[in-house]
Amino acid sequence: MEDAYSIIAARHKYPDSASYRRLLEFLMNRLQARIVAELPASAEELSRRLGLSSQETTTALDDLLRRAMIYPKENSQPPIYKFWAVPDMLFYTVCAYNPATPEGKQMIELWLDFYKDWYPQLAQTFAAKPMPEERVIPAYKAIKDTSVLHACEDVRELIKAAKVIAIVDCPCRVVVQKCHGALDTCFMFDMMADIFIPQGIARHITVEEALSLTDKAEDEGQVHTWINSNYMHNRFMCNCCDDCCVVWAPLTQHGVSVGKRLAKSRFQTVVDPAKCTGDCPDCVERCLFRAIEIKQVPGSVKPKAVIDTEKCYGCGLCVLKCQPEALSMKLVRPLEHIPGLAPV
Repeated sequence: MEDAYSIIAARHKYPDSASYRRLLEFLMNRLQARIVAELPASAEELSRRLGLSSQETTTALDDLLRRAMIYPKENSQPPIYKFWAVPDMLFYTVCAYNPATPEGKQMIELWLDFYKDWYPQLAQTFAAKPMPEERVIPAYKAIKDTSVLHACEDVRELIKAAKVIAIVDCPCRVVVQKCHGALDTCFMFDMMADIFIPQGIARHITVEEALSLTDKAEDEGQVHTWINSNYMHNRFMCNCCDDCCVVWAPLTQHGVSVGKRLAKSRFQTVVDPAKCTGDCPDCVERCLFRAIEIKQVPGSVKPKAVIDTEKCYGCGLCVLKCQPEALSMKLVRPLEHIPGLAPV
């Protein structure tokens, strides 16, 4: 019979990846792998199928649950346990380990090794999608004074719509360890928060704490991303950078436009040439989309900031950094730009 690790790797569409095999062997012992390969199932069903005692099954399940390797199906009694459908969710197990310990360091090395197989597959998957699955949410402080802001593009309203809010360290930054941004930038809401909070991987936070963390993310130059629809509820909200994000980095490394994954906001940055001094590179350094240049423009003695409208995704982070207040956000797309249905 095919062994359990091979079954799990095949389900995740990495049947021939030796690096993923090593990662799975690190994350679960042979008994746990046998159990995971049988999911979804209840503890009783697992014991019966695998010929295990109730204690053996419970001990294995408890350890897998503790590290958020598996999760109970909502409202199932007795609990029906499920395994994540893609490695993306398994990635959060990074946060169950202390990266300073030998075990944590080994975990990081294994994920980095898997990147060689994971990144090309992610880039290919994103490139094949008919529409971007996520959308840029503009920095609130850059558009807070506008009267045309819809609730589904207002980061504060999106947060307030959640029943349960949790924050988890960004696994992308934990693994790559070269980003100087804060770690506490990945939000989980409702069902995902309920899964990760009991395991100590995510921390329950209040609305006020969440709003403060989004302000900090904007100050640090991180892009809010949300599901590409007008839904007010989502499982996650990321605050991304371009150097270590497992959504962003695979695309840039493999020559795929970030627009295959991220839709633009309805806004775009515009420049007031009269205010722009042209002698500071802050906006250029701030733009993760490489949409701003300081260059000579007709009719001006001094160079000015120039926005490439094709590259601008309307995140608004440059506006927050412009000391002369020469940059602002302009509404350039109708509300219909935001899809009414969640992408499949």
